[in-house]
Amino acid sequence: MSGMRTWIGSVTLVALVNAAALTQAGCGRDEASPSGGNADPNQTTGSATGSVYVNTQPGADADDDPGQPRALPRTGQVAGWVKTRAVSTAPAGRLADLIKDPDVLAVVKAFQVKSLASCRYNQQITSAEVVFIETASPADAFGLVSVLVPEPAELLPADRSVRAVHVGNADMRMAAQQGKVCVLVDVSGRVETESVRRASRRLMDNILFTLPAADPPLLMQVIPQPQQASTKLWLVRDMTVLAKTVHPLIQRVATRSVNQTLGLSGDATIAIAAVPATDEEPAHLIWLAEYPSPATARAAYDRCSAELTQAAASTGLPLAVLPSKGNRLCGAWTAKADAPAPLLKSLHDALPK
Repeated sequence: MSGMRTWIGSVTLVALVNAAALTQAGCGRDEASPSGGNADPNQTTGSATGSVYVNTQPGADADDDPGQPRALPRTGQVAGWVKTRAVSTAPAGRLADLIKDPDVLAVVKAFQVKSLASCRYNQQITSAEVVFIETASPADAFGLVSVLVPEPAELLPADRSVRAVHVGNADMRMAAQQGKVCVLVDVSGRVETESVRRASRRLMDNILFTLPAADPPLLMQVIPQPQQASTKLWLVRDMTVLAKTVHPLIQRVATRSVNQTLGLSGDATIAIAAVPATDEEPAHLIWLAEYPSPATARAAYDRCSAELTQAAASTGLPLAVLPSKGNRLCGAWTAKADAPAPLLKSLHDALPK
């Protein structure tokens, strides 16, 4: 009996020693998060590996173009995401090499683009096609976001990026502007689940993190905060790029004749806000054009003033325009003649002289 107790004591001692060793090593289990549950597997954490997830399968990073944007994360830098197609790059003259969707290609060509990069990431059954577009100006980058996603864009105060999201049945398009860069992420998979959306946002966050920010368009700054969520804003260099936009007022002004009246020949930009109808005023469009010089802005104002009747007849929308200030000109298209456009005066007052 004494031998049996000795044997049991020895086994117990070995078990306790092994348990302590496994506990110290982590035993392959997630540590508890501060909230009490297991840590989010998609949350980046520092480690001896330099914040690279050691359990992530190998990716295609070795085949990345040497001139790739450093903002595109390598496999393991964003939890769960594996780069399954290496980064390819193209200059402005070879955009079609990387953009196969003809509608997206037509939009990108309508802006001043300097270079392009693309790659693909996968997380289990979720795929994320990433297009990184470097443009000539923050206005071009914002313009791409505004045209490529139909929903209103949102300014995120935390990093000053502008973002827009469109969710379909089995896909989701996220677009963001940070400084002179537009990032397009097309996600395929179970996008209706919050875990997939959260992981996709984390991938976008990582790409934008090191990019310098820029101020949003002036027109966006003038729109009152409560109205921004319901006010769609576009920025273009050519009105005809909006011809396929599903908005009744925009479709009536997305014409070459409006380009000619406003002097939109490629070196000027126009931002347009679709103000929804209220009890006090009908739906209307507020616009702000920016020109290379004060002289070209004044010339555009003169054309608008001289051709108000002709412009209204060609678009079917009454046009209002206020005198130019510096290199800027603002106006409105309204669904009804003499309809009030309160934001127009606020915008004109906000323009620097």
